Amino acid sequence: MPAGHGLRSRTRDLFARGFRKKGTIHLSTYLRNYHVGDYVDIKVNGAVHKGMPHKFYHGRTGQVWNVTKRAIGVEMNKQVGNRIIKKRIHVRIEHVMPSRCNEELKQRIKKNDQLKAEAKAKGVVISTKRQPLGPKPGFMVEGTTLETVTPIPYDVVNDLKACSTKTAMIGLARAIRIPEHTCEKRIQGRKCEPEGCQRKCTKREPFGVGKCRGNMCVCSYYCMMPPI
Repeated sequence: MPAGHGLRSRTRDLFARGFRKKGTIHLSTYLRNYHVGDYVDIKVNGAVHKGMPHKFYHGRTGQVWNVTKRAIGVEMNKQVGNRIIKKRIHVRIEHVMPSRCNEELKQRIKKNDQLKAEAKAKGVVISTKRQPLGPKPGFMVEGTTLETVTPIPYDVVNDLKACSTKTAMIGLARAIRIPEHTCEKRIQGRKCEPEGCQRKCTKREPFGVGKCRGNMCVCSYYCMMPPI
């Protein structure tokens, strides 16, 4: 950390403008109307050095208490020691934006007024208080079967036998491979050349016989051992 503790220290990233948000400030910033009592969010614009609030107030929400020619008076809370005090500051309009903190409240008030008017017309008394979300309704689980799954005990002797048998069979298969052979299988309506495979094998398989693919016989050295 730097040694300085100036007014705008450690604000290189805090006051930096966002990605693709640089350039001339939009005209709507200056044409927006603010009234006393509105809620605003303080968001510092690093391109405007005049009327810039302290870094403590960046990101805070406050209420408008005064409107001047180029600035807005914002009132907000600040914790000082073990108490919370109200602070009033003037901020230039480039550093504030309308807040949406009470948007849900306004919608709920409008909805409740509509519900009260409908209930009054019907002569019914209703409550518009919000209730906490209750427990989910019960249900029956049907068509399920229990299955107990347990691991098979590990057998060292059989594991060693399987490994040794597999190694021996692979070695034997490599030792008794025989030269390439001819193939006359019909696949996709085509047949290999009558005199047999004239081209060399392009794919070798450890087990099994040659395979015919089109006019080219892709045959491999096949193993004389019975299939495993």
